[in-house]
Amino acid sequence: MVFNSSRMCSVSTVQSPLLFNILLEVVITLALDDNQVGVCISGSVISNLRFADDISLLADSDLTLVDKVNKTSGRFGLQNKY
Repeated sequence: MVFNSSRMCSVSTVQSPLLFNILLEVVITLALDDNQVGVCISGSVISNLRFADDISLLADSDLTLVDKVNKTSGRFGLQNKY
């Protein structure tokens, strides 16, 4: 996923990646909170895997999670391109 943002923060500052990571954490939490969408592994439902700046969404249908993330990210002025 690549997000375009209409709000800018200078890339050369420390705040830019930190603010983006905080915002992305909020978006993923809101989009996937209280969802039983994902892959069941040993009785636990896993809907996303995150490492550094990579996020993998896991579900039976690609569009289910992508639509939820797109809808939530749109509330914050982010646009998903994939």
